[in-house]
Amino acid sequence: MTRNEHMRPEDAGVAGRHVRPILSVRNVCKFFPVTSRGFFQRQIGTVRAVDHVSFDIMPGETLGLVGESGCGKTTIARTILRALKPTSGEVFFSPPPSVTSRQSSVSSKQLSVNSQEHWPLNLATLSESRLKPLRTRMQMIFQDPFSSLNPRMTVGAIVGEPLAIHKLARGSELKGRVAEMLKMVGLEPGHASRYPHAFSGGQRQRIGIARALIMRPHLIIADEPVSALDVSVQAQVINLLGDIQQQFELSYMFVAHDLSVVKHICDRIAVMYVGKIVELAVTEDIFYAPKHPYTSALLSAVPNPDPDIPMSFELSGEVADPANLPPGCVFHPRCPYAEPRCRAEVPVLRDFEAGHSASCHFADKLTLAGISS
Repeated sequence: MTRNEHMRPEDAGVAGRHVRPILSVRNVCKFFPVTSRGFFQRQIGTVRAVDHVSFDIMPGETLGLVGESGCGKTTIARTILRALKPTSGEVFFSPPPSVTSRQSSVSSKQLSVNSQEHWPLNLATLSESRLKPLRTRMQMIFQDPFSSLNPRMTVGAIVGEPLAIHKLARGSELKGRVAEMLKMVGLEPGHASRYPHAFSGGQRQRIGIARALIMRPHLIIADEPVSALDVSVQAQVINLLGDIQQQFELSYMFVAHDLSVVKHICDRIAVMYVGKIVELAVTEDIFYAPKHPYTSALLSAVPNPDPDIPMSFELSGEVADPANLPPGCVFHPRCPYAEPRCRAEVPVLRDFEAGHSASCHFADKLTLAGISS
């Protein structure tokens, strides 16, 4: 059995030891105001970029977040890490007990919330001073390996910057840890003196991964980390992410739009549409037994390797405007199964099978097509 087959949230984790989520997102919203032009600006609308999103990530698990461009994937990722402050909702973070109790790269003096009785912590309400030490435990890998690296800094300075900011290492110790991390991601210690322009896209992404790993975090949010890379390089970076997950007992939230990549690396998948999660299940169930029409439509766009099988993309119409959402189910203008109830009543995300949730009024009645075996 592969890691993606029949894996439930309670099975995830380091050797299946932990059942408490490392991250619990509860009804998180992120709205952006729309203001009028001119000197006397006033709010005339609201963009509902993330609208009451809830999910858990278990220790050692990789949760995939998929959907069309503009659906809110990156916004929820940045909101979780508090790069954006949520409009409402809760984000509970709690490292696994075995990880919390072992020697941490963060000193107890710097991290006053290190004792076990303080977990979980609600990241949505913490002050900046309390958030700063927690950022050593949560890191992000950015989508663009070109714009995410400062061209005026050497690779050594880029990778070692988190250690310097949190005052965890300096001098020869810092250089040694940077060299160790560069070797771990497949680069040479001598590369530390070079600048980002001297590296290919794949190598730059490895530098970004090294920067995220240098703090020995417990949770990494990867925002489409391979979308800007060639296919051959994508495979190398994905394999690297899998290797370091096993080595460091990491949990991932993997944001992507390439379903073939998500299928390979993720244990569970959450499907987003216009700021909402419309389906959440283990990877195998999403691909072979979807419950939401939008998920089925996304899967119909996955190319089949057999050239004799024609593509049959099922989705038509335009994505709903998050500043002017339709009434009822936000997907009903594009849904071939929509009924009057869909136009009047907002569906809730509910379980139809163990570990399989969908926000569709008729999810238990529809027989939807997944991908062919």
